[in-house]
Amino acid sequence: IENVATGDTWFGEDALARGLCDELATADDVLLDFVDKGYDLYEVAYDPTPVGAGAFSLPRSSSADKAGMNGWRGVLKSMVRGVVSDVKEEIVSELSSSMNEM
Repeated sequence: IENVATGDTWFGEDALARGLCDELATADDVLLDFVDKGYDLYEVAYDPTPVGAGAFSLPRSSSADKAGMNGWRGVLKSMVRGVVSDVKEEIVSELSSSMNEM
């Protein structure tokens, strides 16, 4: 753990090489894997955009809003928080198991 608990941040191939992740995949790869395993996938759209999410959405005049993508950044931020929370719990569990084995 001393080799990675340095305050540095590693992404992609560097994280994989250090054993900080199991594999590299795109969000599409992960979602398609869930579909292959029989899970149902749903898309969530907010209309109107929730109060407070405006800081994360694109301006109303943007072409992205015309494509129906207003507010996607707030949704993405919420999803990332959920994943980070799950990963944190898994890491804490693994570290606790490792410490108990010592």
